[in-house]
Amino acid sequence: MDENNNANREEAVKILAKSAYVGADAEVIANSMTGTFEYEKGDKRDVPDFNVFFRHNATYPYYSDAIWYLTQMRRWGQIADSQDDEWYMNIAKEVYRPDIYQQAAEALVEDGVLTSKDSLILNLKMASVPLRNTLSTTSSTTALNRTLTLRNSQLV
Repeated sequence: MDENNNANREEAVKILAKSAYVGADAEVIANSMTGTFEYEKGDKRDVPDFNVFFRHNATYPYYSDAIWYLTQMRRWGQIADSQDDEWYMNIAKEVYRPDIYQQAAEALVEDGVLTSKDSLILNLKMASVPLRNTLSTTSSTTALNRTLTLRNSQLV
């Protein structure tokens, strides 16, 4: 959906608005999909990347994302018991699989869906992933903040 300067987003809005998918008003979905977003009544801003589907490594399975989701699940009671940092990291490694992601990316190149140029960019961006996916055991919050900082600095 990010391809061709977001050209497919209006069609995606129509599809997502159907009851078989999100089932919300197309106008509401379009607010976050078509380049503008209304934060509150009268506060409409241009935000072309409010929802990103592929650009900026949006689909990459970062362990830091998994840990953030898990900490939010703990925060809101979906994970009942307190867990140590090692537990969070182990769950992230079980669920988020960069090895499978890389295999899929390579298959897309082989199938001609991505070009070798795309693959080179993907591989260059992914070369530092092990650093971003390594957390210290000091505390999940500190480690997560450090990981997110590393990740964001490498996406610029």
